[in-house]
Amino acid sequence: MTKFSDKCKELLAENGTNVYRFSSTSSLERTALQRMITGKRLPNIEFVKTFCHSLRLSKTEEDEVLELYKIEAMGEPAYRNEQSILHLLKTLKELEKNNYQNTIGFIDFNNIELLSNVSTQASDTKLMMNLVLTKEFSQNTNGEIYTNLPGTYASFIQYLEWLYRQHKKKILVKHLIQFQMNASLSNENLDIMNHVFPLFLSDTLDYQVFYYYSRLIKSDQVHLILPYYIITTQYVLLLSADFSTSILLSKPEIIEQYASEFKRICDLARPLFHRTSSLTDTWNSFISDISSNTPEINYLHLQPCYVDIVGEKTFLDQSKLFIPDYMEIANKFIDSIKMKSNYTNHVFFTKRGLDMFCKTGQYYGQVGTFFPPLNIQQRIEALTQYQNQKTFHNDIMLKDSFLSLPENLYFELQGTHILQIIRIDNIRKIDFITVEESSICEAFYQFLHSLPASKYVYSSEDMSKIISQAIHKLTSLSIYS
Repeated sequence: MTKFSDKCKELLAENGTNVYRFSSTSSLERTALQRMITGKRLPNIEFVKTFCHSLRLSKTEEDEVLELYKIEAMGEPAYRNEQSILHLLKTLKELEKNNYQNTIGFIDFNNIELLSNVSTQASDTKLMMNLVLTKEFSQNTNGEIYTNLPGTYASFIQYLEWLYRQHKKKILVKHLIQFQMNASLSNENLDIMNHVFPLFLSDTLDYQVFYYYSRLIKSDQVHLILPYYIITTQYVLLLSADFSTSILLSKPEIIEQYASEFKRICDLARPLFHRTSSLTDTWNSFISDISSNTPEINYLHLQPCYVDIVGEKTFLDQSKLFIPDYMEIANKFIDSIKMKSNYTNHVFFTKRGLDMFCKTGQYYGQVGTFFPPLNIQQRIEALTQYQNQKTFHNDIMLKDSFLSLPENLYFELQGTHILQIIRIDNIRKIDFITVEESSICEAFYQFLHSLPASKYVYSSEDMSKIISQAIHKLTSLSIYS
């Protein structure tokens, strides 16, 4: 029995019927129905939808059944990974509107006086944490914060964002996090990335994330004495696993020893994100990171690949006009694109991104960001040549109602071992971020591989029809303009 089959059996009983009577009134085959509710066989999705409609389930109940069906079909780890990635993409899209900053409100802790260096209540521990962080931001010298707090402990990240906005001070924060070694728990690693990546992108702090693998699980932490810490230039705050107890240390020699040990451990750990921030470094990294052993490359972005849309010649012509200092790199960039075409490639983009291009001729988050918008005639030519190229059938259009993507972020996954996230706002604001942690890359790989057969995408026929309609609409505008 499974959660899905148990739910279906429960719904039959609640509706006062059984397999024999229900199969005769719903036209569902009795043996298939029996196997479904006993967990012996998983039917197709249409069978499940007919089951729900025949039982006259509410929309909420039907959604629950379909979600349990999807978990059963995909496997719970893959399902959890998919939901985590969808949540990350949605979060990044929302944060992009606010320059990757949340709306946060907190109390000012500058004037709080400590009555004791020991806290035995969660509320007092939070006050003590706020005080330690506030003092570090308030001092005249450059501050440093080292911690091993869980990556999913959202309060810590929110405090940092709020304090930066209060003090406009970009201090060094080193965050040492524990990743699960157990493959069945690897979704926890992806959840950590969901929490720390937006702060890394925000540029509000010099925020560095390091990770190490451990076999310890969350329930093990409660058996450890004060396993977490925050180290600043003024304090060491030790915290229990449930954050109900804390001890504040302030002797300089103790702080120095903790800081020294932290740096030693960080030297043994691995950085989660590698970053380059100039156009030259970004393009060189993009070109050099192509591995001859990469079996396939998948792309995820708001819009189709810019070079696929305009063609290599137009791209190089535009480069000569608008970024002449980078022509050597532009030619190498084209060579790398050709090299990538030898691999199995899939480009995932959204209908919203296509509509934005048709309406404005502008590109976002890709190399096309460096160039002016295409006029209507150029858009027609670009879409026509795009639709006629050999690799067009590898591109997949996403439904915006199910999947939200930020405008200025471009995801590229090489096989199952390198995830590149490129942010291009303009020629002066570029981030090229590489993630090589295996469980995160594998989660993205599974997610992108499951997309073509999911409800999140248009069929290839519908995608071709949508682009043909866009060309026809632009042609009509061109005639009357």
